[in-house]
Amino acid sequence: MKLIKKPLMAASLCAIPNYHTSASTDADSFLSHRNENVLKLFSMLKRWRNRISRIFATKINAELTLNKTSTVTGWAPLVKTTGQIETTSAAIPDSALIPYRDTAHLKNQSILCVGGRIKLYADYERLVANCGGCFLAFHGDADDSLDRLPLLLEMTDMIICPVDCVNHEAFLMVKRFCKHTQKPCVLLDRSEVRTFNAGIHALAKVGDEMSGNRNP
Repeated sequence: MKLIKKPLMAASLCAIPNYHTSASTDADSFLSHRNENVLKLFSMLKRWRNRISRIFATKINAELTLNKTSTVTGWAPLVKTTGQIETTSAAIPDSALIPYRDTAHLKNQSILCVGGRIKLYADYERLVANCGGCFLAFHGDADDSLDRLPLLLEMTDMIICPVDCVNHEAFLMVKRFCKHTQKPCVLLDRSEVRTFNAGIHALAKVGDEMSGNRNP
């Protein structure tokens, strides 16, 4: 009997590694299947996000199309490009810009630019500084979280938004905020320096009008 038990024990011990190998293979297969499902889910969410972004873009374009012959959108003035569209980001001297004199309502005011071209921010800041204002910016790229935009909107005195270069969610956030608070805001149809220059002076006019309404 003792001689028979030893071969049986040896056979059992030999069978154990096969069991572990099978279990390990099943676990790998399960994890691989889970990873595939997770990747499919991320892909689906990305498609939905892109679809929603396209819907937002369509709504924005439709709203602006309705105002092609107007300088207002119903909640903010729309400043349009005049002359040739700039195709480079070369710095434009102040002497080449349309001069404006009445910018008193921009002095010591913070102006938040939502969107626009990052490479032109230095020019935007210079134009705002020339009017005595303080330039703030929110671009909305991967390094600029939307979570901080509401606080910037609350903190700033005025808002300027180039609609040709802006995060769609950020644009809608600006629209809802300005409709609700009536905070001075202008839209730009282009993010060029000349259009931005016209935009900040349009802000000065809006500020002047609002000041007049508060002090009849």
